[in-house]
Amino acid sequence: MALTLPASFSNNSIKQNWLFQLHYDDESAFTGLSFYDTNVSQDYYGSITNKPSIREKIDLINSTSNVSLTVANFKYLADDFSAELYGGTKKYINRIVKIYIQPNDASSLSDCLLIYTGKLKSISHNIGVISLDIEANR
Repeated sequence: MALTLPASFSNNSIKQNWLFQLHYDDESAFTGLSFYDTNVSQDYYGSITNKPSIREKIDLINSTSNVSLTVANFKYLADDFSAELYGGTKKYINRIVKIYIQPNDASSLSDCLLIYTGKLKSISHNIGVISLDIEANR
């Protein structure tokens, strides 16, 4: 499948932010995370602390693809974000995660490029850091 770049990518010098949409419950809404605070029709919390990469293993029998995120355990709705993921009212495990590239602080999602769709498979954390493992949605 060929990617079609939105017009917002036509600029030769591109400042880019990655947007992570962690969908929950019936997947009609999501919590947004990113490298730095931004707003693209909704707030995205600048809490990603690692440089994620999309890893793929392809063979004739099994194909896998995954992304690992490290997220700062920031204050979210008057509590730690880990409390929202583990014991909050929303269910995130096995829900869709979408990753977009936001060029030059674009304010519309139509100006961003969808680069990955997966499902949140596991969550672990300590006091300051949350680890999220995402697998391809196949």
